[in-house]
Amino acid sequence: MSMTKLSLLFTLVLVAPWTQAAEILTQDSVKRLMESVYTNIGKQDPKSVVRDFTNDAQITLDLPERLGGHIKMNIERYQAMLRQTFAIASHYEFEVRNTKIYISSDQRTATVTEEIHEKMQSNGITIVSSTTQTANIVLDADKPKLKKLYGHVKVHPPVPGG
Repeated sequence: MSMTKLSLLFTLVLVAPWTQAAEILTQDSVKRLMESVYTNIGKQDPKSVVRDFTNDAQITLDLPERLGGHIKMNIERYQAMLRQTFAIASHYEFEVRNTKIYISSDQRTATVTEEIHEKMQSNGITIVSSTTQTANIVLDADKPKLKKLYGHVKVHPPVPGG
């Protein structure tokens, strides 16, 4: 076999699968994306959180009316909201439950549904919330990114002390 044919075979066998893998979404690639987001939230690093979103991402939260009601945000506003939340919290923790990942038939988009349970302490008050969240994932420059994030937030009565 000539070197040219051997080189072509090498390229097809070893490189082609990696090239294709970057062009589709898989359960694992979507899990890694969401884990990256949550790792950066755990580090309270809003700038790193938004790196996992498309530049034109839309974030929508349905909060109780006393907390703002229906809020639509772009990525800059979302980052500012995260920054403000982390700045006022003396303690912040969260848990993700019941994650379900749905990959489209063409493997170019995905939907993630899950529950987020948060607990935050600020000024001697403990605030507990639960959010039913839906995230829409797309390929952006062949990388999984969040395009839309929707959360329906329930805030439980505040507890003095904690």
